[in-house]
Amino acid sequence: MSGLRLVLAAGGWWLLNEGRSTSLVFSALVIAAAVLCGLRVSDVRPPRWRLRGLLQLAGVFLVGSIRGGIDVARRALARSVPIAPGMLDYELQLPPGPGAHFFTGALSMAPGSLVVAEHEAHLEIHVLVEDDATPTLAARLERSIDRAVGGEDAHA
Repeated sequence: MSGLRLVLAAGGWWLLNEGRSTSLVFSALVIAAAVLCGLRVSDVRPPRWRLRGLLQLAGVFLVGSIRGGIDVARRALARSVPIAPGMLDYELQLPPGPGAHFFTGALSMAPGSLVVAEHEAHLEIHVLVEDDATPTLAARLERSIDRAVGGEDAHA
């Protein structure tokens, strides 16, 4: 896992440096420090990704993103479609760890929703419209992520 971190840190630094190789010693020190800091603060075990679960998750996320994007565009362009922003309280079912972190990020990337606060197993989500659909969609995404990371729901 630290090899992957090294590659990602080096790639990120190379992009930030715009591919210049003028300060290789400094670059090597920054990359090493980033990897060591990442290893030091990381208390999360790496997920056991499951191919079938990842494929299902990709489908759920793709369909949800398209539907959400169309809905957001329709609401923004049509005067008769209401936009009633609000806050939604969501009780997270995933255990703490990579799946829960991934869910929080994925839900924030979904059109019309943004996780604004996280309190252990409780999320506060800003939504474009307060309705009953958002918790259902969030639960579906959460189950898909659980299957993808090999959680309890992986064989369902």
